[in-house]
Amino acid sequence: MNRRFLLSGLATAAAAPLVFSHAQANEHESGHVHAARGHFEACARVCSKCADVCSSCFAHCVMLLTEGEKEHFDSLHSCNDCATVCRAAAELCSRHSNMSHDLCMACEKICSQCALECEKFPNDQHMVECAKICRECEAACKKLIATTK
Repeated sequence: MNRRFLLSGLATAAAAPLVFSHAQANEHESGHVHAARGHFEACARVCSKCADVCSSCFAHCVMLLTEGEKEHFDSLHSCNDCATVCRAAAELCSRHSNMSHDLCMACEKICSQCALECEKFPNDQHMVECAKICRECEAACKKLIATTK
């Protein structure tokens, strides 16, 4: 049993320099060593915050619907969908995934749609905050998309 753990640890230690040097070579070949990293990290933070705010806004819309405010039906769905996509985008961006570009294209679109739905309620502070973070997330995704073409 101990031999298996030791061998596993040795294999991991032996492979680490190879993986690291391969990653460095790819970064240098692509020409954007550190520039894109900042965009990935910024996008991950904003997407994560947007997912949290949209989830909260979804719950807010559920409450409003139960109180008979049927005009929140569309925003309820937009917030729920936006939270799901933003959470996935945050995950991929946080690990600098090659798929971040494609997912952020979808995230940008859904954040724009969610913001439009929430902006229909300028007198509801919860909806205003949701629209605001969706616009921030939309902008962060645009920046990431531009740097990862």
